[in-house]
Amino acid sequence: EPYSINALKAWLYDECGLQSDRYENDPRYDQAVKLGPSVLAVLRAVGAADAGTPSLLIAHDELALPVALAATMDPLCAFKTVFHAQQVWPVRRAVESHPGHDIRFYNVMRQADDEGYFLPEVLGSQNDCFRYNLLAAGSHCDAIVTSGRQSLEELRFMAPALRQARMDVLPIPPLQHRLSLQERQSRQDAVKDAVARQVGKRPDYVLVNHGALNPARALWRDLLVLEKLDELLAERDLSAAYLMLDPTPRAEEEKLWTQPNHTQTQLYAAAQSFNERSRAICTVLQTPFGDRLGGRAEPASAELTALDAYLGADVVFAQHIYNARPYESFRWIANGAICVYNNYRRAFSSVDPGLTANLVEADYVGQLMGQGSWQERLHLDLAQREQIERSVAADVAERLMNALPVDVAASETLFQEGRSWWENYHRQNCDNATVADLLHAAYMTPRARKIA
Repeated sequence: EPYSINALKAWLYDECGLQSDRYENDPRYDQAVKLGPSVLAVLRAVGAADAGTPSLLIAHDELALPVALAATMDPLCAFKTVFHAQQVWPVRRAVESHPGHDIRFYNVMRQADDEGYFLPEVLGSQNDCFRYNLLAAGSHCDAIVTSGRQSLEELRFMAPALRQARMDVLPIPPLQHRLSLQERQSRQDAVKDAVARQVGKRPDYVLVNHGALNPARALWRDLLVLEKLDELLAERDLSAAYLMLDPTPRAEEEKLWTQPNHTQTQLYAAAQSFNERSRAICTVLQTPFGDRLGGRAEPASAELTALDAYLGADVVFAQHIYNARPYESFRWIANGAICVYNNYRRAFSSVDPGLTANLVEADYVGQLMGQGSWQERLHLDLAQREQIERSVAADVAERLMNALPVDVAASETLFQEGRSWWENYHRQNCDNATVADLLHAAYMTPRARKIA
């Protein structure tokens, strides 16, 4: 029976070397594999498995791959399968788990990949990570599409089968919230007024982070930039508020924030320590359920939502150590914000930071490019990383200070230039991604291997 769970596990072992018994105690793997045959049985029952007109089955990220892989076993070839990779989990794990983070990994990857090595040869066996083995099996799909050039290059670094597979970049266009100039100015005033009611002083500028409060966000880099920016603002008798936002109000997040873990407690402590030293900038930890770590009784989000903050912010920080969708943080430029972004994806992206004053590049990875071998870069430690971060952060703060608008006319110029830049960037990187491209990739690409 091609749709049985055991048949799928046997195929995964025979064709991909994936030993399911290693991971059966992991509920995520167990659920992913069990879903494969179940989903296909449902599709056949509702008449969506006709060999004459094969159905398109899209697996979004590696946890959905068992469904697509089970479909490749269909004896009638009633399905065309597409693996859509938004992030590459083994890379994210490698980046987040080592103190050298992105500075270490991407310098190693670029050199090792050029020399023909793959991730297991560089960082050791990945057999403890079922996601890695599922990713490698993704080469059996009819087509592979990625959310960006970065994910494509990371996938090719995973295994020989993936390097040889045809891949296409098909970005997911981000949601857009385009404001008129008058609406933008009204949002800016509203956000500054809300901050004033929270901290007792109306700031000249509002700065926010982009994305959920997790290790990949690298909020410590924002604080390093803010330390230098605080001095520059104080010299000019200006002030700013930095909002640490968590824009994902989900039930599991509420539990985390009402019962904070060690990382979140450290984050709050760092923000409090910064506030004690700063003269011109105050940080506000803003979760979807209020400043619970600070003891606020009422949810801060009742007055100021994450979307309000993004639409009214002067600066959006996106210094992630791992970010599979960089264009998500660029979208706020369309309304005149300045985006401070980590350009570790220099080799992956078509972004030209010289095109607009709305982009301030933080090039942490580039400080070591071309220096030494990848074997030497493997040993980059915390002290070396922090030295690079402090040097880059000081330079970023200087350029950010020069980019901040000093009057209404400068704000209007940022709005106009940002809107023009975003429209051009979106047209080049997202508008060309169509459903037709996805269908062509799936139906016109011959399957690499037919499973009888």
